[in-house]
Amino acid sequence: MFDGPSAKASIIMIRYVQLVAFLVVLLVPLQSRGSIVINEIHADPAADLSGDANGDGVRSATHDEFIELLNTGLSSVDIGGWTLSDDDTSSVFSFPFATMIAPGEFVVLFGGGTPTGFGSIQVFTDDGSIGTGLSNSGDTVQLFDDSSTPVLIASYTYGSEGGDDQSLTRSPDGTGGFVKHSTIPPGNLFSPGTAASAIVPELTSFAVWSVLGLVTYVGGRRRL
Repeated sequence: MFDGPSAKASIIMIRYVQLVAFLVVLLVPLQSRGSIVINEIHADPAADLSGDANGDGVRSATHDEFIELLNTGLSSVDIGGWTLSDDDTSSVFSFPFATMIAPGEFVVLFGGGTPTGFGSIQVFTDDGSIGTGLSNSGDTVQLFDDSSTPVLIASYTYGSEGGDDQSLTRSPDGTGGFVKHSTIPPGNLFSPGTAASAIVPELTSFAVWSVLGLVTYVGGRRRL
C-alpha cells in the first residue's frame, strides 16, 4: 500500500495521467475532420507536355488540373461521401464510400484522364474537369463533409498567382501557407500525391500541453 506524502503524490500523478489519456481519446476524434487540409491546387497546367500532371502522356488544360488533400492528424479519417470542387456547387465530385485517409496520407483528385504511375496513392478523376474547371485567374476550392446539411471542412481562395504553369502548394506541407511550387527545391512544377516539403503532423493543443505538463511534473517529482 502507498503511505505518506509520496503516496499522495503518486495517486495524484496516476489520476492526472488518466485524465489526460481520457481527454486525448475524446478530443483527437473531434479534431480528425479538421485535420484534412487542402494541400496543393493545380489550376494551370503548362501548355506543353511538362503540364501532364496526371502522367497519362497527354497534356490537357482540364484533365491535368488537380486538388490534393492531406491528413495532418493522428488518426485515419473516412471521407466517403465528402464533396470536393470549386465554388460552383452545380458540379461537385463525391468521394466513394469508405474512402479512408491515413495519418500523413495524400489523396488526389484530377479533372480527368487516366492517371498513371501513382502506385498506392489514392487518385480519383472527376468528369473531365474539377467543377466547371479551375480558373487560372482565381477561384475557390471547397471540401464539404457528408452531413445532411454539409459542413465546410476546408476552403482556399487563390488569385492570379494560380495561373503560372505550376501548382500552388503549402510549404511546409499540411501547415504552411500556399506558395508557387517551383519556389520549393528542386523547383518542380507540381507534386500530386507526394510531399513538396516536410510534413509536421498536428496534435491538439491540449494534448501537447498536457504531455508537456506531465513530463514537467514527473521530472520535478524525480528531483525531490
